[in-house]
Amino acid sequence: MPNTIGLGNQLQRLLRRIKFCTGQSEKSEWRRESFRFTWSVPATVEVLDPNDAPEPLYVWTGTISAHGLDFLSPRKLKRGQKVLITLEADNSQVQIRGTVVHSTDSFSRDKVGVKFDLEDS
Repeated sequence: MPNTIGLGNQLQRLLRRIKFCTGQSEKSEWRRESFRFTWSVPATVEVLDPNDAPEPLYVWTGTISAHGLDFLSPRKLKRGQKVLITLEADNSQVQIRGTVVHSTDSFSRDKVGVKFDLEDS
């Protein structure tokens, strides 16, 4: 696992690259800690609880920020579950630990929000 400082820097570089490549500009989002970029890439989500660790989920991200991301899941995840997310970006992988903060019905899938646990990554 990467150390916190290295992962934080890696995440910031990734967000700068997303901003550059997509042309999205950061604007005020008064209820959020940081701006969310729309960014759809493949990701693998693994539940870290050994007692509740089904097969990994293969998903596409929806949005990402310095503090978390969201994705549509074929399976409901529980609030508070610890997960390991592996993002596929620029022919490399970024692994980030996180905590599920919500999992809500969205048509045939659940929309899952994860807050990054950068101090644990």
